[in-house]
Amino acid sequence: MRKAVLLALFSLGFISCVSVKNLPQNPSPYISKIDLVKGVKQEGERIVPVPFKGKIGENPVIFLILKNAEGKNRVKFRLYAGKTLREEYEISFGKPGEYYSRVIIWQGLKARKKGTYTLAIFLNESLLAIKKFRIEGLRQGP
Repeated sequence: MRKAVLLALFSLGFISCVSVKNLPQNPSPYISKIDLVKGVKQEGERIVPVPFKGKIGENPVIFLILKNAEGKNRVKFRLYAGKTLREEYEISFGKPGEYYSRVIIWQGLKARKKGTYTLAIFLNESLLAIKKFRIEGLRQGP
């Protein structure tokens, strides 16, 4: 039956062709890594995230690696507690006409109370990612 259908399609003149074009030299930007960490440190020429030991504590740092960025860009972070916008942060980078295969970005967040938070990440007003997290461990003492 299957061969008969294929034969019928070919005999009716249903012949198709595929045309392949090269992809643009610089594909769309995307996030290759996203973490909530205690902080960042420099080791030689590298920027390295410092993870929490155990649960996520207060005032975490969002650490992300953005790939394939081109030109001048703005990364915007919107931090929500429930449906309430708590904080908004913006970081600009890049120069017109320049290509960046890898960009490391980090931003401290003012999330001090136990609870669930949502972080929306935008690149030039386009939503790139949403990260939900829960603050569990709060600092003790001064």
